Amino acid sequence: MGEIFLLLIDIALPVLGIILVGFFFGRAYRQYDLSILSKLAFYLFAPVMTLQVVRTHPLDWPQLFKLGVVFVNLQIVVALSILLANFIPFLRINNKKILLLLTLFTNCGYYGFPIILLAYGEQGLAFAVQYVFFFNLMTSTAGVYLASSRPLSLKDAFQQVIRLPLLTAFLVGIMLQFIGKWVPSFEAFKGTQLVYTMLEMLYRASIPLLLVTLGVELSKVPIKLHFRDSIRITFFRLFYAPAIALVLFYFFPVLKGLLLQVVILETAMPTAFNAMFLAKELKGDYEKAASTVLITTFLSVFSIPVFLYLVRLIFP
Repeated sequence: MGEIFLLLIDIALPVLGIILVGFFFGRAYRQYDLSILSKLAFYLFAPVMTLQVVRTHPLDWPQLFKLGVVFVNLQIVVALSILLANFIPFLRINNKKILLLLTLFTNCGYYGFPIILLAYGEQGLAFAVQYVFFFNLMTSTAGVYLASSRPLSLKDAFQQVIRLPLLTAFLVGIMLQFIGKWVPSFEAFKGTQLVYTMLEMLYRASIPLLLVTLGVELSKVPIKLHFRDSIRITFFRLFYAPAIALVLFYFFPVLKGLLLQVVILETAMPTAFNAMFLAKELKGDYEKAASTVLITTFLSVFSIPVFLYLVRLIFP
């Protein structure tokens, strides 16, 4: 119990503190248009973080492929487990699509990156970036399907994927990694070093800005709590899904070490903002999505240290 409390103080509370700074800033200046923050986060700082982490951490291609296969199977198992548990009367959510949207899609980027960085350092963050690569592919395809009442065509799915800044940043990071390996003179060029210095400075500023942006966005969430359904979905998102991941990897240890711990911890993150935005844009249940994002984000401060402790205990 004492170790969980220390994890709460060392990892969760600093993250919560910066989110609250953004939350109260957003409340205090709600009469102004603060949307530029979310655009900076989405189109600049999160992609720069992804690019810089990928560029400076050589990829293990067989491991990346394996992570992709594990990611897909993990999401399928978690989805099926949630749908089975949904038959229990006191856990039942009638809208199964909104249930899956708000439980499968986690805030593994803006929220997950800082948590992983504090818990596991830059190598852990490198694994988290690889995880988010596959997660973004799922968001732009399955996420759109679950949030929308219309079927998603192959053309729509492809258009959603190519618009993702994080995907582009991931691919550019790989390209720069290969160029640096094959053309050493490129990295020695003064212009290249200048650009890399700028990227490093933006990368160092990205974590606090992403968390402040998260707080500002939370300050805009309408306080119309669908209490019963939101609490049920919160249970599925913060406790049930990561518990399924723990049990699954305990009996099927297809991943090991730090990568395994990062993957499990990413499944314990709160509901993603993208789920709320998708529900709004595609005429889904926006109010339920918004209230779930709000509740899971603040309660995850207490649930994440518990799962971080369990992951370190079970998979040392």
